[in-house]
Amino acid sequence: SWRHRSTNGAFALFLMAISIFIWIFGNIFEITGVELETKYFWGVFKYIGVAFTPYGWLIFSITYSDRASILTRRFLILTAIIPFITVLLALTTKWNGLVWSEYHLDQQGDYFSIGVSYGFWSWVHFAYSYLLLMYGAVLLVRVLWRRQGMYRWQVAAMLIAVLAPWIGNILYFTGNSPFPF
Repeated sequence: SWRHRSTNGAFALFLMAISIFIWIFGNIFEITGVELETKYFWGVFKYIGVAFTPYGWLIFSITYSDRASILTRRFLILTAIIPFITVLLALTTKWNGLVWSEYHLDQQGDYFSIGVSYGFWSWVHFAYSYLLLMYGAVLLVRVLWRRQGMYRWQVAAMLIAVLAPWIGNILYFTGNSPFPF
């Protein structure tokens, strides 16, 4: 997407991809870490990606749906406030308890994971993220009805791609995941 950044939505897609990369990178090192402090560091680090992925999705959805005129500097700044606060609070959650009110090592067999209790701000971030994801999805559903042929399938694929993580996230947060940890 970087090579085609002048294409409608490509730069926003690039920014969203960077956020997802940071999230995955942090998650990999959190999972492979052995000690609690290592898992804590990478678990907090990944919040940079966690916080900005829904923001990137929103910006991408707006540009892809030909509504870029609403992407004013003011809009971009105001919609980024919650992700910025989320990152700051995640980086300092050890002291403020607003993202993780408590964290510890969970062990199942030879596998150790970080177990957390979510603080107040996690739920603010969760609600805001889903609002951004939902709004972006609504924009793309509207595009789905206007496009034809290959472009229609492209939009349908994007909607499926955003739906899959929603389901996984809901299963994770409700404790109903069929996969441990």
